[in-house]
Amino acid sequence: MFVLVVNRFDGHRHYQSRYELSDVSLRGKTLLATLQYIKQEMDPTLNFTANCRSAICGSCAVRVNDSAVLACDTNIETLFKSYETNTLTLSPLANFPVISDLVVNWDDAMVHLGRIHPTIVPKKESSRESGCLQTQEDLNAILPAWDCILCGICASQCTRYSQNHNDYLEPFAFAHAWRTAFDSRNADPLFSCKAAVENGLWRCVHCSICMHVCPKAINVAEDIVDLRKLILEHRSQKNFSLP
Repeated sequence: MFVLVVNRFDGHRHYQSRYELSDVSLRGKTLLATLQYIKQEMDPTLNFTANCRSAICGSCAVRVNDSAVLACDTNIETLFKSYETNTLTLSPLANFPVISDLVVNWDDAMVHLGRIHPTIVPKKESSRESGCLQTQEDLNAILPAWDCILCGICASQCTRYSQNHNDYLEPFAFAHAWRTAFDSRNADPLFSCKAAVENGLWRCVHCSICMHVCPKAINVAEDIVDLRKLILEHRSQKNFSLP
């Protein structure tokens, strides 16, 4: 017998629900499929989010024993074996307001992402007809950051963001700042950098947890280093005030 303990919230109180599962009901399932089985066969009141089931949308991220994972991309049997236990505890992502059970609110996170202006300033040679042309080599250089699916796992596990939400952004925001800064089509690579500095770029402690937990292997810690180097090389252009 295997057990999933789910930390829940009904809008007023926090409590736990315990679900006992046989090895047959778990066989070959992902964590998401297990949650769907529980909702369909055991407890229709359990709330969680999911959409693509293909590790593309990022909406099914949850914490297992306090470590965030994509539920649709995580085998439930492997989880039990990895922790060498027959009981796992599921929780909503940390550092997000909880709406219900495993469902969290992304409103603040989207506001924070907007602060770094994740867009480009087109170069003058761009036109309505030609668009912003880019070589395959230049595209390949920024493709890793485009893989970000905004799952929130890096924000849930970030030690610095956990310490203070008021002077630091979720790591994925800095990844998107990196993407725009190093996009060859961008006439102003520093466009997002000033906002990144003002929102904690120099406060990263380089624990690199964001890199290790990212389901798309995006190295946000290295992105932050690259942004700092870019700013130091060109700070006179924007009159940056650094910490």
